[in-house]
Amino acid sequence: LGLLAAVLAAACEPAPAEPAPASPPSAEPAPPSPPSAEPAASTSARAPAPEAPPAPFTVGFVGDVCLSLLVAHHLDALRGGETPEGIARDYPFTHVGEELRAVDLLVGNLECVASLAGEVDTWHNPFRCAAAPEVMREAGFDLVSVANNHTLDFGRAGFDAMIRRLDEAKLPHFGQENMRGVPQPVTVREVAGRRLGFLAYYVLPNPPLDAVREAKGKVDLLFAFLHWGSEGETAPLLLQRRLARELIDAGVDVVVGTHAHVPQPVEWYQGKVVAYGLGNFVFSGMTHTERHRTGDMLLVDIAPDGGLAHRMARIRLEPDGAPRWVHGPEPIAPPPEGTSAALASLSP
Repeated sequence: LGLLAAVLAAACEPAPAEPAPASPPSAEPAPPSPPSAEPAASTSARAPAPEAPPAPFTVGFVGDVCLSLLVAHHLDALRGGETPEGIARDYPFTHVGEELRAVDLLVGNLECVASLAGEVDTWHNPFRCAAAPEVMREAGFDLVSVANNHTLDFGRAGFDAMIRRLDEAKLPHFGQENMRGVPQPVTVREVAGRRLGFLAYYVLPNPPLDAVREAKGKVDLLFAFLHWGSEGETAPLLLQRRLARELIDAGVDVVVGTHAHVPQPVEWYQGKVVAYGLGNFVFSGMTHTERHRTGDMLLVDIAPDGGLAHRMARIRLEPDGAPRWVHGPEPIAPPPEGTSAALASLSP
């Protein structure tokens, strides 16, 4: 604890001066001074108003959002003017929409093709939904990653058509360069006067550390959104842990993972958080086990001084794949002092 010392100094009072002799009365009163042509200048300049401190804000991340199968069927019915029984206009985010829209910047993994273009692959993959861009934008999503193993299910034509649909719907996206095999520039969003950078990658055994370092020089905070690991596994691979540490050492502030379809632990490394797997957030056809029906939302709270706090909320998928809250955000406690890394499972 620092100690604050205050030093008090006593000033000496000067001795009173002898009174000056009175001036003799003037024979005639002095003429009045003429009015000034200009107003007298203020004796003290007005101090500039202090700058308002940066406002706190929150960045939220959710896992795999696949608006296909039964979810797509209900959305198509709503778009056609029908009202399926038990389906609201804000489906499938009916039970979580208020909390999603309260987040200052919401990011998710769009794990389906948001277009009906392109050729169906050899195993007739059903993971696509033409209504996805508008539905996610209206739900409060500000940025979606397209770097995953399903956005190319309908070939390059389907992928390119999806990117056009996202642009038409004014739903910002990132990670498309990674899927096209070209260098990825950092995606920058400004919130409360701070520049936030986002990079999205799909399965990278060799991390793009040079790209991370370059991106870090352009932003205040850098987030890496990775589609990685093994499906159905509740723990990260050793390769993932090594990759996460290399990214943080290169300048990433928060690492967020998807793809496992089940929640995975959170790890602290060098004071930074790695959320290895957020599980599913909307996914029809992924409700066959309790683990697959469970997902998380990571909230990163940025304080005015730039400090970070982390919270996690939990959802459970309904039988049709729509989310409903299990519990609200709970703090992610840092490891004990002096511990550089610790794994904490947030699974039931």
